[in-house]
Amino acid sequence: MTYEELILKLKDRLAADGAYPIQAQAMLSTQILKDKLELVLPWAMEASGFDFWLVLSRENNDDPIHSTLVTWDMLEARGESVWEATARILRECDPSRIAVNRSLNSGYCDGLTATLFEQLKDAINPCYRERIEDGEALSVRWLERVTPLEKKIMECFCAVTHAIIDYTFSTDFIIPGKTTTTDIEWCMRRIINELGYNYWFGPDVDLQRRGSSVSRMFNETIQPGDLLHCDIGINGQYVHLHTDMQWVAYILREGETEAPQELQALLDTGNRFRQIVMDSMVIGKDGNAVFDEA
Repeated sequence: MTYEELILKLKDRLAADGAYPIQAQAMLSTQILKDKLELVLPWAMEASGFDFWLVLSRENNDDPIHSTLVTWDMLEARGESVWEATARILRECDPSRIAVNRSLNSGYCDGLTATLFEQLKDAINPCYRERIEDGEALSVRWLERVTPLEKKIMECFCAVTHAIIDYTFSTDFIIPGKTTTTDIEWCMRRIINELGYNYWFGPDVDLQRRGSSVSRMFNETIQPGDLLHCDIGINGQYVHLHTDMQWVAYILREGETEAPQELQALLDTGNRFRQIVMDSMVIGKDGNAVFDEA
């Protein structure tokens, strides 16, 4: 497959789910937000025991949660005065437990700045100050629960990520003795950008080579016998879903038709452990318990 054929294939795949071009992605993000506000937010509020949630942001210093609660065309908090309105709404709603985005454990749930917190306390009735609590239990639930539409789009994003890896880890792109791990990284970035999407880290590509004491070699020319590894994740401009995948590929030596047996055995062991982890994931069990059991 040529590079141009790959781009057309991926654009068609994204378009089929309404995630391409950029205008369609924006409209899709609005529908996802509507679904989350109707399906996820009531559950998250009830499950965490909060009846009021204040998400405070300043322009150019947004709370990480802010972008997940607003439409694509309101990407930043604006500079109008809101403190009188905040105090009035609190009086009208008279909530018993007020969540704000402070957290010892998660940066995504710790977006409230010290300045805004002091301004909030100054603006509201003292009786409501005593009802303010760290809202980690609410914000985590808001972030972790996905809607049926998001699941469908996530399948699309995963398929696109797979296709990017398949192309850049194939003989269509890699020429042993010439292509470098950095060449693959930039090709991945170029594909993602041409689709109108972002990469939220890296992508990172490294290799292992028999006889080398370096466990992860970067910016290396790829040679036969190398074991390639990548870490890649894509996310939309407006759709707040991220992929995160690590893959490996073996570069065949002359005369080889498959990877050496020791590498195949290692892959089988890794796949077996993956299945053990999946089998340990049951409703009601937390992540640490799954880890210990696996």
